[in-house]
Amino acid sequence: MKLFVATFRYYYDGDTEIYLATTIAKAQELLTERMQSYLQDLQDWDADKAEIPSDYKALQEIGWDQECYNTDIELHPVHSDEHILKHVMEKI
Repeated sequence: MKLFVATFRYYYDGDTEIYLATTIAKAQELLTERMQSYLQDLQDWDADKAEIPSDYKALQEIGWDQECYNTDIELHPVHSDEHILKHVMEKI
């Protein structure tokens, strides 16, 4: 079995949020929701900006360009429940 480990990392302090998914589409969906939520909190982010996009790649670029957050998705083989927890703890 394989698992996608999606990470959302804040630039300003390096804190990381981790999401687990069984498909790349679900991992991107989870990160998209998180990036939109983050930008919504900022937008209040900036009244001059257009609507917050719903495209994963566009949201990633906003995070990089604004130096707000960084996202990553890694495929990781899973052998047992203990193995999942070990990998997640190593990522944190």
